Amino acid sequence: MPLQPLAEDVWTDAEPMRFYGLPIGRRVTVVRQAAGGLIVFSPLRWSAARQAELEALGRVDLMIVANRWHDRYFDEYLPRLPRCRFAANPAVRANHAAWPLRSLEECADALADFAWRTLPGLPVLEETVFFHRPSRTLIVADLLFHVEPGADWVSRTLLALAGLGGRPGPSRLEKLLVRDRVAFAAGWREVLAWDPARVCVGHGRVIEQDVSQILREAYAFLL
Repeated sequence: MPLQPLAEDVWTDAEPMRFYGLPIGRRVTVVRQAAGGLIVFSPLRWSAARQAELEALGRVDLMIVANRWHDRYFDEYLPRLPRCRFAANPAVRANHAAWPLRSLEECADALADFAWRTLPGLPVLEETVFFHRPSRTLIVADLLFHVEPGADWVSRTLLALAGLGGRPGPSRLEKLLVRDRVAFAAGWREVLAWDPARVCVGHGRVIEQDVSQILREAYAFLL
């Protein structure tokens, strides 16, 4: 389906996707800078129509690889957007040494309207979250899921085993993979202090109700 407006200069779209059998889907978030360029988080599978839709909104200036696991489809865009910058935190850049990834600090001009934080204590993921101040939109990749329970019993069972398919929150695996609980909790409290009005997740539905409560509940076992 086409990109849907969420707030001024913020759009989103989603498509079906399975990860090891889990029907988690994938959601893209697109933000237009004041100068007109676009920042794309969690791009969907490339197609000529999808690229044209983005370029109708503005020049695609920056694509963000948010964590070690969230690297799908970027390789489809790299050769097709030669003027676009691709950026990530140091851990992601180390994982993809062959990709022309810049540091987030090098792209500070494009990210002038954002706060961002790489959450410590979860080294397998090393996710950087972004907060668009003008729209109060928090953008995450894998730290929170908001997926449907599943249309069939196999999907429902797989999602239940993963700790998904209900109230928004992290997967059971991510909870187990937190290595430094104190450091992660401190980073998550910084995210809470941004006081977002909505959360665009990498997988599932946008969260626009009870946002503060949901964010606190998600990692209440650490706070």
